[in-house]
Amino acid sequence: MRKISWLFLLVALFSSTAFAGQVQERKSSEKPTMKQERIKPPSNAWYSTGQIEMLIWRYCEATTQYGPEREQPFCNWWMDR
Repeated sequence: MRKISWLFLLVALFSSTAFAGQVQERKSSEKPTMKQERIKPPSNAWYSTGQIEMLIWRYCEATTQYGPEREQPFCNWWMDR
């Protein structure tokens, strides 16, 4: 059960970043530069950094309330930071 919930959390985080970053098409006359450009999420993204942090916080609260035997290292780090 615990592995499934971690898998769900990871899939949710990776899918949100995959949908947020959109590849920007270049014009044929435009040459790519050596410097990599950071792809910014669109302004109409369905999430924000604060929403992702809140989801992680709620997940960690839900998994650590069952006692120390159910605590997870990532959640301990996340809640103590």
